[in-house]
Amino acid sequence: MTETIEERMRNGTFWSLPRDAFLKVIHAGFSNELDRLRRAPSATERTRTPDGIATGVSSPSQVLFGKDHDEVNRTLCSILATKWIWEKDYKAFTLNQDSGTRLSIALFQALADFMRGTASTVPKQLLVVVLLMIHDLGKDSSLANEITTNMGGNTGAENHDEVIFEAVRRGLIPCVSMLKAFPREQRGLLLCLQASARLNIGQLIQAENVPGSLKPVAQLFGGADLVFFDIKFIEFAMDLAGVRGHVSHDGAQILTQPNVSTLIHTHAILKNVARGKIQLTTAYDAVLHRRAEDLLRAGFKWTVNDDQVRRALLRIFMMSRTTGKTQANLLVKAGNALPRPLGEELVLALNVTGCDEDGKAIIPYYMPALFSCAFALFKGDTTENHRVAVLASLLRFLARALQGTRPHKAASEVIEVNLLFAKSTILSEAFHQDPSVLDKLDFPQATCRR
Repeated sequence: MTETIEERMRNGTFWSLPRDAFLKVIHAGFSNELDRLRRAPSATERTRTPDGIATGVSSPSQVLFGKDHDEVNRTLCSILATKWIWEKDYKAFTLNQDSGTRLSIALFQALADFMRGTASTVPKQLLVVVLLMIHDLGKDSSLANEITTNMGGNTGAENHDEVIFEAVRRGLIPCVSMLKAFPREQRGLLLCLQASARLNIGQLIQAENVPGSLKPVAQLFGGADLVFFDIKFIEFAMDLAGVRGHVSHDGAQILTQPNVSTLIHTHAILKNVARGKIQLTTAYDAVLHRRAEDLLRAGFKWTVNDDQVRRALLRIFMMSRTTGKTQANLLVKAGNALPRPLGEELVLALNVTGCDEDGKAIIPYYMPALFSCAFALFKGDTTENHRVAVLASLLRFLARALQGTRPHKAASEVIEVNLLFAKSTILSEAFHQDPSVLDKLDFPQATCRR
């Protein structure tokens, strides 16, 4: 009789299986979930590279299904990254990382020790694997329909994290039965899924959200077992490790030295929020301050002394994933190119906290993706003036997205504006020729949600 994943974990053979055998064991335990991932559409920032060209290795999806499915590859590369850390396989984990930013052995070891210490029991290891395998199931549109049709009523879910939380809560995800003998881990699963639906750690690391967005940390984990906060962070880190699984199937390309350092720093800050040791704005500003320190080490020099302007620039640097002085200086020039009233409005809007009784704060959802699309235009022989024009156009667009919000004495509120509708314009030849075309793009009515 074939051993279950739990049995393999107990006898010590699960994590040490060879790659393809490991994938087949995962397939046997999560066939229903993998079928859902095969139906899920590709994510927004990805451009597929045919397998075998990038790495010379068959993708996980090809191993199991003979063809590529982006979300299958993404999820299984996250699971493989977890295996490499568990086995302390530094070479496999850092394969294809750039030598200049490659994760150090010391930080890799610290990450491995943290994971092994946190998921020290079989039930907790099962919880980590289940969380990673169901993380993106909400992207299968049929799941929300099943909740509505089979259970009655609207899901009330507004993103795929909320969909998967509702699906698990209503018993629609078969693999959750792996935890039926472990009530503590079952509660931990729901807690982690609630956190996914209410707290976007990725948005914090990119300064896309606001201090008020961190309220769920204290609300969910303030009186809870903090081991599940640690497990939630492992899930987030390993999901990030597989984010390029559609392109490269060997190595965790995203978890480089600067990124892992940021993750560990952010984890420590948020854990102090959960413990009630620091306020939300203090925690958020500590994340911004870390980016400021990194940029100063990279040679960037501040040319402004105003705290609000610096804070706004740091948010823009983080949203644009800026880590070097050249890109930072381009963004400063782009900001200086804005009409003065518009620039001042943008600075004020980026300083609303959403938690200090300072009015409505707006999350510019998908703004980092739009910056990525714009920076992709810079790979040719574009001039500095053109690059500044492109970035100034994006900053004008961001100012319009945040229009009408500034710090003032009022009840705190956080809303989200989905900006993905602008992606096709930014990728167009018309924008490349004349970045000001973005100024003419109207905002759809249904872009905000509370």
